[in-house]
Amino acid sequence: MKRMSLINLVKGLVIGGVVGMAVGVLYAPKSGCETRDGLKKSTKKLYGEAKERYERALLDAEGLVERGKAEYAGSKERLNKAIHAGVEAYNEPAKT
Repeated sequence: MKRMSLINLVKGLVIGGVVGMAVGVLYAPKSGCETRDGLKKSTKKLYGEAKERYERALLDAEGLVERGKAEYAGSKERLNKAIHAGVEAYNEPAKT
């Protein structure tokens, strides 16, 4: 689910960048060469930002996975202790 959010974020960034560049081209009062240079710079900047956000989101997701694993391990251990204590309590009266 978190991965889908990340994919949707990247899609949104790319689509937003493309739409923004298209609108900029249509309303740009610059020459073709200047416009192309501007588009190159904008594209590189957008790509860099998208890559940075993607990497940051990936690190966040990895952190969440690790935290989830730790929580699961702790819960599993507590459950095993509780089951063991319950079994011991159940078996204790049978010994007497």
